[in-house]
Amino acid sequence: MDNQEKTIDSSSQSEKDKESTTSPKATPRPSPILCLGAPRHPNKQY
Repeated sequence: MDNQEKTIDSSSQSEKDKESTTSPKATPRPSPILCLGAPRHPNKQY
């Protein structure tokens, strides 16, 4: 069970990373929000 949980966590992070990279291309709406949010509070987002 511990192993499965760790794998899910890894997948969640990977999916978030992929979504962040595909967000601006897939969804143009969150693109500006992410762009402004990244430089404004990079510590909070990451």
